[in-house]
Amino acid sequence: MIDKFELSALIGRLAEARVVAVGDLMLDRFVEGVVDRISPEAPIPVFSMRRESSMLGGVGNVLRNLSALGADSELIAAIGNDAAGDEVAMLVAEEDRVRSHLIRVAGRQTTIKTRFVAGNQQILRADRETMAPLSEKDQAMVLEAALSALDGGGVLVLSDYGKGTLDDHTIQAAIEAARTAGVGVLVDPSGADYARYQGATLMTPNRDEAARAAGMAL
Repeated sequence: MIDKFELSALIGRLAEARVVAVGDLMLDRFVEGVVDRISPEAPIPVFSMRRESSMLGGVGNVLRNLSALGADSELIAAIGNDAAGDEVAMLVAEEDRVRSHLIRVAGRQTTIKTRFVAGNQQILRADRETMAPLSEKDQAMVLEAALSALDGGGVLVLSDYGKGTLDDHTIQAAIEAARTAGVGVLVDPSGADYARYQGATLMTPNRDEAARAAGMAL
């Protein structure tokens, strides 16, 4: 087991890293407010909005963490040609040491997760998203950008939330190309069939995800 002093040294070296991050990009919105009464129309709380904020989610969260640690990164993702997509693109542009390849898909809803928070309690989450896979043309553009970015990359991160950016072919082609280039592959998996990630260096499911994939309680 690595001790905390060795870990501290490794964290410091993350500023030297170059990471290629591919996956589902989202817009995380937070609406903060207060609840001080129940509606007379139905037995539900009346939420008084006070403040709203937005940040990158999904593979965008990976990107934000890498930027905070000083690493260089390349982001490849598909977003809708909509207002939420514009906001996501603007937030990506604000991150330091990031190159982005955002594929705009007409008619696709950029994923938005809106969380309503009263005090320290989240009382509701409302999602807007398109779950359908990308077209063959758009998948090819994602893969082409990923393979191009691997040249000189240190690690490939596949952030799969099951929103359609990563299909089986794109995942396997990217993993095979990374292995050929001697690049490690980290996967944040989705679904129960982990065979689609065969060849990855490391996967990071949470406990519930691992239980679904294993078909047993953990």
